[in-house]
Amino acid sequence: MQSLDPTRKRWTLVAVSLAVFMTAIDNTVVNVALPSIRRDLGLGQSALEWIVNGYVLAFASLLLTGGRLGDLLGRKRMFLLGLAVFTAASLLAGFAGGEALLVAARALQGVGAALLTPATLAIVSAAFPEEERGKAIGVWAAVGALGFAVGPVTGGVLAEHVHWSWIFWVNVPVGLGALAVGRTAISESRDCTCREPWGCPRSRAGSRSRRWRRCSSPERRSRRRSPTASARAASSRRGCCSSGSASTCSPASRPRRPTRTSCPGSSSRRSARR
Repeated sequence: MQSLDPTRKRWTLVAVSLAVFMTAIDNTVVNVALPSIRRDLGLGQSALEWIVNGYVLAFASLLLTGGRLGDLLGRKRMFLLGLAVFTAASLLAGFAGGEALLVAARALQGVGAALLTPATLAIVSAAFPEEERGKAIGVWAAVGALGFAVGPVTGGVLAEHVHWSWIFWVNVPVGLGALAVGRTAISESRDCTCREPWGCPRSRAGSRSRRWRRCSSPERRSRRRSPTASARAASSRRGCCSSGSASTCSPASRPRRPTRTSCPGSSSRRSARR
């Protein structure tokens, strides 16, 4: 992919950094505000744990899927989609008045973060040439680390001096700004090296199932030698060797059986027939 002009590259890095900062800060910003949330909503300990873990579980479980979808459907598309989902979920979490809505909004935040996070590094790698890529990735990593560090401080200040809802609402203007910048600055890129949606090459489970169907087909079973035919062939070989004909009994003169792929369970079936 051709590198972008310097101005567009800088704005691409700004949009990606804002998105990474939001997803990183939401891993830790809620922890300090849990006492305020518990007092206002009257939640128990298990509900508070789900508020924290709902985001982390959705984020971690869908991270690889988000990266694969970005390779197939386009990194810019998945970045903007994940950013829109994350921003909308942040707005919804701020208006939550109970346990169910708040936990659902946190899980939806995790889904949006899983869609956009893998695309950010790929977008940076595609936008910057090789000689500038190291600096850009360094900025990307530093912004993410900064988000993890300032999360508890930001959550404590907002929960104590404003309201705990603002730990979610503060993401809304940042997300809208990143959406506006990313829509105009980021160029589309993808890496679709194969047409299978969940990986290339094909999975071992699919290969084994196709192999089993081939080996268990009626045509394949009809070509297998029966026990009677095997016994006749063995007796003919013994008679040949007892007659003393060395030319016909030599290994080089015997016709070789074609090599075939063993089928799952074939050895057990041969043992049963014997």
